[in-house]
Amino acid sequence: MDFHTFETMTTIEKYIKKPILPSKFADLVGLQYTATVTKEHKKGKGQFFTPSEISSFMGNIASKPKSKNISILDPGCGTAILTCSLIEKLIEFDLESIELTAYETDYKLFAYTEQSLQNLKIWLAEKRVEFRYTIIANDFIEDMAIALEKHKESFDYIISNPPYFKLSKDDKRVNLFQHLVKGQPNIYSFFMAVSVNLLKANGELIFIVPRSFASGQYFNSFRDYFFSHINLSFVHLFKSRNKTFDRDKVLQETLILKGCRIPSDKVIISTSEGLKDLKKPIEKEYDVSEIIDLKSKAKILHLPTTEFEEHVMLLFKSWNNNLIDFGIQISTGPVVSFDQGNFYLTHTKTQQFFWHRYIGCTM
Repeated sequence: MDFHTFETMTTIEKYIKKPILPSKFADLVGLQYTATVTKEHKKGKGQFFTPSEISSFMGNIASKPKSKNISILDPGCGTAILTCSLIEKLIEFDLESIELTAYETDYKLFAYTEQSLQNLKIWLAEKRVEFRYTIIANDFIEDMAIALEKHKESFDYIISNPPYFKLSKDDKRVNLFQHLVKGQPNIYSFFMAVSVNLLKANGELIFIVPRSFASGQYFNSFRDYFFSHINLSFVHLFKSRNKTFDRDKVLQETLILKGCRIPSDKVIISTSEGLKDLKKPIEKEYDVSEIIDLKSKAKILHLPTTEFEEHVMLLFKSWNNNLIDFGIQISTGPVVSFDQGNFYLTHTKTQQFFWHRYIGCTM
């Protein structure tokens, strides 16, 4: 333990009046780390630390382990709050040993990660559970890319809140995954693609990621690959875009997913507004075929949260044509309403704008 780690431990312990769960300790460590770095540093690393409410939720949806000796991979561990929450759930099943492999590339975070895992180890020792861990400072994608070819099945559980940021076309990691790339890829999808190959045959994958992969041409190849290696059993949606990672003031549509390699014909879709109602989500079970057509080329993941959205989904599926058949093309992104006010004023005589509220349908 270096001086920085000891200093971190001492500072945190000043505020702890009674024993707390490892996940709560990891959360405090994360808050202390955040106070030492700039927003630019975190943005450059794609860091959005998982709130304790979400980490607890993700840990609690884990299924019963198939063995008393388990292996866990946390490929973007931060302060290891997700690992802590997962283990807090799994020790209910009388585990004997846990082996963790954790990846973290931010050298400014290493001391905090180490302290969090040391605290977890002490907590587990009191419960007579052996805990071994390895923190790897290499880039997870580059380090594990070979797994796509060798299908190395090593882990019982893979849990992650991966970094979110777009990669340039000349990035080394993009070159490693050309078969999954169309347009400008986001690194989180590479974390998902690598991880499905590292999962044991009866293992379980739990991720929180943006929901952008669920549809759109840019993710067509990724969805085809991902859904050919994993079977979804649970998806949680947050209705609010700004109440999930509110500490970081992130405006992002995110979802939590759980999947395994064992075939399943049912999937639960769960919803909450944000964090405050996360302990009482609304759940509904669907046939997998209702939310994703695995025989289709696009493999769009439909995620209805209300009866109205279910009706829209069924209506959409009933269509036999596409817009191209009618000579219509849609492009999202080039014109953003709140950012193009001057454009409207100067081009209204030559360009016609259509808003979704102008378009209706008849049944």
